[in-house]
Amino acid sequence: MAHTDTLTTPTQAIIDLLKQKWKTLGLSTPDDIYYGDEARYLRYPAIAVEPTSLGAEPTSTQMRMTNTFIFYVFVYEGSLKNQEVKRKDRDERAEAVRDRIHTDRTLGGLLAHVNVTNIEPGISIVAQDHVLATRLTLEGISKTEL
Repeated sequence: MAHTDTLTTPTQAIIDLLKQKWKTLGLSTPDDIYYGDEARYLRYPAIAVEPTSLGAEPTSTQMRMTNTFIFYVFVYEGSLKNQEVKRKDRDERAEAVRDRIHTDRTLGGLLAHVNVTNIEPGISIVAQDHVLATRLTLEGISKTEL
């Protein structure tokens, strides 16, 4: 498969990769994985894959471009008011998402390489509620013809 220079194709590939093993990620249904961040979620935990940026730089050889991608994967655990969500559980789910993504570091050949470079636990506001969340940063590279 040829490398891509679009954000949509690898974003969907990440979603498809996660949906293949949704049960091992502790989700209720594969529909708990979303393309892009949502204003509200039907239930928690939920995962949103957000395409963030695409940069392109020409290389010096053979009229090729090096494309750099950044994606965020948000793992939402539930309301801050819900004391049942433990920090260790949050960390383990985020690590399970990272490990799943790392099972296919080229996203089926769409990219030369993709890697989770950062995992940041925190709090997000969803539907006017404070939600426990973890953001994974994914960085990828592809090479395409001009």
